[in-house]
Amino acid sequence: MECSEQGNCICVHCNTVVPHTKGIPCKEVVCKTCGKRMLREGGYHHQLYVQKQKEKNK
Repeated sequence: MECSEQGNCICVHCNTVVPHTKGIPCKEVVCKTCGKRMLREGGYHHQLYVQKQKEKNK
């Protein structure tokens, strides 16, 4: 998936979702709820995280 100007940034630690801001990578956005770095929803690293969680919960 290629990043576009639309979409969301998601915190995988507390599930907070915020709209993506053009020109600012989600990995540079700090979650206002828990203070962790966010990921691009549906992006490569988010997909890796989701896959890892699925494998962990088997």
